[in-house]
Amino acid sequence: MTSKDYSVDQIYLKISEREESIGWDHLTNAEQTFAIVMNMDYEVGNGGLMQYYYNSTGNDATYLHSALCRIGADKIAKIIQEINSYFGSDGPKKDRNARIKQLASFSKSIKEKIYEYDKYILNGPENIEELLLYFSEKNKLYELLQ
Repeated sequence: MTSKDYSVDQIYLKISEREESIGWDHLTNAEQTFAIVMNMDYEVGNGGLMQYYYNSTGNDATYLHSALCRIGADKIAKIIQEINSYFGSDGPKKDRNARIKQLASFSKSIKEKIYEYDKYILNGPENIEELLLYFSEKNKLYELLQ
């Protein structure tokens, strides 16, 4: 099976089903990486990085930088590292309510910078879908579909 035979959405669905069945902690590192990146990609496409951090997807924000690096999205990873620094030395809180308070404290200029990053990511400095397909082949995540 090659990446031409499946989509990132199909793999994400299987990973989500496995998470529901066995729990997040029992997913493989590759499955967790894939899911973390997909969550960010969906949120940016739907409502931007502020939405990513605001929603429960942001619970994994401290892991997003390394997940992006693992799939080869180094430019976007650098952006996430910068945004995570806006949350303070400990980064974004894992607790959603605490993280929402952090977001509320952002200045207008920081929020505007994040919105600019949304545009940059959406215009594709790196193709997340292609990188995830390559990552899924390298880590044999397509086997989840069999």
